[in-house]
Amino acid sequence: MDLKVGGKCLAFHGPLLYEAKVLKIWDANSRTVIQNEEGRQDEIEEEENLPSEQLKAQDCYFIHYQGWKSTWDEWIGLDRIKEYNAANNQIRKDLVQAAKEAKKQDQKKKKAAAATGTAAGNNLTGANGSGRRKRGDTPPTQPSQSSGPQSQSQSNYHQSVKQEPKSNGTGGGQTHTNMTQFDIVQPKITLHIPNKLKCKLVDDWEYITKNKQILSIPSNISINKVLKDYAQDLLEESDISLVESAQSEEFIAGIRQYFQASLPRFLLYRLERLQYEEMLAKTPPKLNRDDLCEVYGPIHLLRLMSVLPELVASTTMDQQSCQLIISQCENLLLWMTMHINELFCQSNYVNTSSQYEGVALGL
Repeated sequence: MDLKVGGKCLAFHGPLLYEAKVLKIWDANSRTVIQNEEGRQDEIEEEENLPSEQLKAQDCYFIHYQGWKSTWDEWIGLDRIKEYNAANNQIRKDLVQAAKEAKKQDQKKKKAAAATGTAAGNNLTGANGSGRRKRGDTPPTQPSQSSGPQSQSQSNYHQSVKQEPKSNGTGGGQTHTNMTQFDIVQPKITLHIPNKLKCKLVDDWEYITKNKQILSIPSNISINKVLKDYAQDLLEESDISLVESAQSEEFIAGIRQYFQASLPRFLLYRLERLQYEEMLAKTPPKLNRDDLCEVYGPIHLLRLMSVLPELVASTTMDQQSCQLIISQCENLLLWMTMHINELFCQSNYVNTSSQYEGVALGL
């Protein structure tokens, strides 16, 4: 394979091939890095500039994906790189087309399943002797029809976080989102999200749906780190009781579990799902679901907070337990507001290629 520093290539990222540029080459025989177009071999001592031990046994390439942010630059082996030529470009186009077709077939299956579920629901309504549809009987919005988090449509999501909250005398506002996945009555649970954090949710919506950007993963600040720092600050408060400390620990453990279960179902925009699927497909090792809190960051945690009232309301939890969880959530949200500049940054969003958008959105 005739690949040189500075030359074009095609590289696999997940199931697709992308246009890329070779920045460095690792020569396995001499165990040196070629990082200039003249082909001179240089010794590099910094470990972060070298390929992983697994890749060092073979020639490998440090590449930059064309049109992507440099944070995606990575070392890849021979199994993930191809020469830039007409034949391989045709393979790239075929893979894109195959991915689009698979996406369409998946959407058709989901629509068929939804239609079956709606028909069954109508039969149940008729059996009860009432032709009127109750609020909780509204059929769920299909994830494939929405470009936003699967818990709600984009327009509802935008309006719910942008709408000015009603004053309740405490400076907080009421927020609730249209969780159409659940056949439940609108919950009587109120979570007060500070306006500054609501603005971050609006920004998040615009970056992804309008600018076609996605968050870089793994996040610079993981959810695990956010929760760990929050717990540490709580422990340093001199007036916290042992009971409150135990409740906070239980709450943090519960939030992790909620996030693991909710992320793929409710917390991802349509544009992010391909990134999520590519991440899960990475081998070795295959990502464990327990690692999701290590991969995703503050904005995904904030998305969870915004839909938590509906998630909690769908359980058999008693009212007192629900209110305790909401109180803990509000404490966490206030803490996040105090660290807002550290936790939320526009530079965490990266541009997507037109090829990625086409596959992710099924265009």
